[in-house]
Amino acid sequence: KGYAALVATSGPEYAADILGTYRRKHPSSIIMVESWLKEANINFSREVKIAPGVYVDLVIGSDKAIEIDGKGWHAENTFFGENRAERDVVKEKIIAEQGYKFLRLGEDEIRNGSARERLNKFLSGELTY
Repeated sequence: KGYAALVATSGPEYAADILGTYRRKHPSSIIMVESWLKEANINFSREVKIAPGVYVDLVIGSDKAIEIDGKGWHAENTFFGENRAERDVVKEKIIAEQGYKFLRLGEDEIRNGSARERLNKFLSGELTY
């Protein structure tokens, strides 16, 4: 059904490409983070492919990666029949292997504004993961 069927018929890399295209056209709380970056005159790229089938929500320069965790996709998603927490751990490992410093921001902290301070610390180098 849906994503799982696409993976089964076309492979995970193709499915990730389709998902990346969809997310570029249908953003969520990522818009708030993008607006914070724009206000600070920080250039970024969105839905960047860093390895086969692996996309990062936002990339700044050549060494900073930011993932935006919407509740519907990361915390509450059972539609695809996979463990998102385990998948996120694997993705974080791949991001690190590609040489990126990494920040994960959750939807609730983005919407209440508390993520902005963490983002600023990450960008200044005070906060690293």
